[in-house]
Amino acid sequence: GIRHTMSDGSVATYELRELKDRLCKLHGIKSNKDVLENKTKLFRRVVHLMVAGVDVSELFSAMVLAAAPDEPALKKLLYLYLCTYAKTHPDLALMTVNTLTVDCANEDPTIRRSALRSLCSIATQDLADYLVQPLQAGMRDRSALVRSVAVIGTWKLHRIQPELVEQTGLLEQVQTILQEETDPQVLTNAMAVVGKLDENHGMHNQAFVYALLNRLSEFSVWGMCTALQVIAKYQPSSEAEMFDIMNILEEPLASVNSAVLLAAAKVVLCITKNLPHVHHQVLQRIKTPLLTIATGGPPAAQYIALCHVYQLCVLQPVLLNQDFTRLFCRDTDPTYIKLKKMTVLVAIADEQNVYDIVSELNAYILDTKHVVAVAAVTAIGQIALRNFNATGIVERLLEYIVEGRNHVVSAAVVCVREVFRKYPGAVAGCTEELKSLDCHALDTVEAQAAGLWIMGEYSEHFDAVVDVLESYVEQLDHNLDPRLKCELLITTLKLFYKNPPQYSSILQRLIKGTIDDTNPIVKDRALLYYRLLHQPMSSGYEVSIIKIAEQSDPGVAPSESIGEDQEWLNSLQVVSSPVTQVL
Repeated sequence: GIRHTMSDGSVATYELRELKDRLCKLHGIKSNKDVLENKTKLFRRVVHLMVAGVDVSELFSAMVLAAAPDEPALKKLLYLYLCTYAKTHPDLALMTVNTLTVDCANEDPTIRRSALRSLCSIATQDLADYLVQPLQAGMRDRSALVRSVAVIGTWKLHRIQPELVEQTGLLEQVQTILQEETDPQVLTNAMAVVGKLDENHGMHNQAFVYALLNRLSEFSVWGMCTALQVIAKYQPSSEAEMFDIMNILEEPLASVNSAVLLAAAKVVLCITKNLPHVHHQVLQRIKTPLLTIATGGPPAAQYIALCHVYQLCVLQPVLLNQDFTRLFCRDTDPTYIKLKKMTVLVAIADEQNVYDIVSELNAYILDTKHVVAVAAVTAIGQIALRNFNATGIVERLLEYIVEGRNHVVSAAVVCVREVFRKYPGAVAGCTEELKSLDCHALDTVEAQAAGLWIMGEYSEHFDAVVDVLESYVEQLDHNLDPRLKCELLITTLKLFYKNPPQYSSILQRLIKGTIDDTNPIVKDRALLYYRLLHQPMSSGYEVSIIKIAEQSDPGVAPSESIGEDQEWLNSLQVVSSPVTQVL
């Protein structure tokens, strides 16, 4: 047998020589079971050494000559070897192309397919011309396996030399396949390629769409999704035609495969977008299978389905207001699923279900994972901002401030600030809980900034505001976060106008300590307040300064909305962009 002797990370020279000798001896020997087995062992050994980083390029000729012309398994090993060295050894590239081109005319369709696929994989600018003839022949091949590879190969060649594809008529051949092909897999590839390469293709005409609809059941899952993407761009000419299409899509809409379900849902939502009453019925129709995947499929599919559920709930808030319990988190749910479910629960909260949803979110605050607990508090705060008994929810948030763990307290303080900003009257009856607020004990910068804001707005409910501000001013030279410095300036300014004698000294020290700050935002804000404070005051002037301070507080930049069309459906856009328009 072949020795596996290794020395200093390299195969001994005599092992390569032995491999070459044995390959040469097998050349010309009539193939039988034993010969094929020996060749397979030798080829696997060569590939193993190649993958391990050993340069076995000197065996190139021996490998080509030893390969039997009618053994697909050996050919695959050979093509792997050839393509690897064709990319790194330019002197072997042309020999590889010649070998593969010859095999593209082999009698065995499996070998023709493998050879054409390998030839396309090594395509470069210098070798692009050699691909044209095999691709043209491949698209006329009697085997669907070869035609399928040839169609994809056309797209690969287009990435290298687009003008060559147009000049040689390859794109026209793909378009011909699109109209005449009978094999579903080849047709799927043709739709994908034409959709990428030709914006003015004829795939959205009635005849082609009807042909796809009639053959949907013949496609694989990927093929069905590709076909449905094409159908989604077609607009029926009448309501009768629209309902005919919807009837055909009943089976895909009941599919347990999330990709097929979402693709079919996109079609029916697109073709009904101009008929609101039908559109709403379609949403009701697809919500059940969508919820089934969102609550019981694989985690990855669950997440995508939940993203779609969330977007649909933003567009149609009443869509799931009776099904909210299906979206409650389970202990076995991954963290990212729990977080997404909470965002959906916030979106579907209304007057009827708000108590049950807030009670459920309250239970998640005890989760051992801090990120889940914080998200639950934040979700409760977001519901409060929608004015569903804001005062009662604020009381619950204040309970977290008094009794919660550090990360829960910090999240609750941020939520309380946002609620007080929108509903100042919500502070009534909460004065005792506010007294327990300790900004220095909060473990996030945002929470400390929120605590300072609350103190500035409702200083009459706190006993040691001066001491808190003094302690922060003393930390100005100790790498205090710029966000805290900005909030400190706003808070102190507000308190100064409430009680100038008590806070003038602190304000002076604060502006002096920040007016030369290295952070440009902090410095500009301190300079602005300094200059404004040195201007003659008029009636209501102090209020104007405070309004400027409030408005200059940096917030979250508005995200790009998805828009009114349905293009976000069944796309990555649904994961990354929020919806703001109403269906």
